[in-house]
Amino acid sequence: MLTGLYLSSIALFSVLGIVSGWMGYTTILWIKLGIAVLNTALLYGYIRSGNTRLYAIFLILIVELDSAFVMLSQQFSNFVMIYPFFIIFGFFFFFKLRTAVWMTIAHLLYWLMISAYGHYAFPEDPTFQVVSLANIIVSSFIATVFAYLYHISTEITYKALEHANRQKEILLKEIHHRIKNNLNKISSMIGLQMLSIENGKAEDTNEVLRKSKLRIEAM
Repeated sequence: MLTGLYLSSIALFSVLGIVSGWMGYTTILWIKLGIAVLNTALLYGYIRSGNTRLYAIFLILIVELDSAFVMLSQQFSNFVMIYPFFIIFGFFFFFKLRTAVWMTIAHLLYWLMISAYGHYAFPEDPTFQVVSLANIIVSSFIATVFAYLYHISTEITYKALEHANRQKEILLKEIHHRIKNNLNKISSMIGLQMLSIENGKAEDTNEVLRKSKLRIEAM
């Protein structure tokens, strides 16, 4: 999952950089390409280490900082308005519930400060108008509730699967135990019959084998 997000972010930032350069935004071009290179290095580090939570935090911080920069620089700001809502899902997907809740609170406070600063610094920008800020708050609340419910449902499903796997493991162990017991019985039965043959107390060998076959089929 995280590998896919890194690959998507690399492709997205590369495309945004190319589009920005084509439109004449040289600074944004180099910033986007630099972020794409940074994400490539982080992806390599993640593949080597496998530390999902650490590299998820790195990716989240990059998206948070880049989104705030774009919005406050007044260039392509409308294209990053949806990022804060998607980030909330990342909290509940990669982290435990309590950690995700605290990260969501910090995330919302961070964007509240960015929005408040933009409202006073760029009063004419529709992105930072009161109506837009209210929409951001409502949308963030809805995204948080949805992400929370998603996390709870995923956790319940995981616990149910874990319980089912434990039950199957117990049943499999019981089956193996019964098979071993039956094989021990067969081994003991054949051993006794071999002793009978050696002592001359049993019928001919064919009859002994026939009776052994019937006993095994009965078991």
